[in-house]
Amino acid sequence: MRPSGAPFYAVYNVGTYTFAPFKVVWAEMGGSIASAVVSAEELPHGLGTKPVVPDHKIYFVPMEDEDSAHFLCAMLNSEPVRIFVDSFTVKIQVGTIFRVLKLPSFIRRDASHRRLAELSKLAHSGGTLEQEEINREAWEVVGRM
Repeated sequence: MRPSGAPFYAVYNVGTYTFAPFKVVWAEMGGSIASAVVSAEELPHGLGTKPVVPDHKIYFVPMEDEDSAHFLCAMLNSEPVRIFVDSFTVKIQVGTIFRVLKLPSFIRRDASHRRLAELSKLAHSGGTLEQEEINREAWEVVGRM
């Protein structure tokens, strides 16, 4: 609800997280969770970049580090996480998963973590999506939790 006297174009719930350099995003409603990594977008005519700010129907996790963002993205798109999420969510509302889903933070020295980040980057750059390898590495990570 808009506070009394606020203009119609006011934006609410904005914080430093809004302008994080990387965001792992997924739709509030969908058949299952499907995430992606977004970052600043290049403006035309050499005007610089602008942050991507998801709207109210997109959930996101703000991230400062690209590898951490891609690791989380790969984990969210993996078989073990999808099985878990699909087991308790209504098929069209997947926004509250982090209330019950606990994933490890990205650990740069962990080979599985690094490989998951690499695979996500490859898929985002138009390369081949290696879903089977993502699933294998994610099961490895989950098995050590």
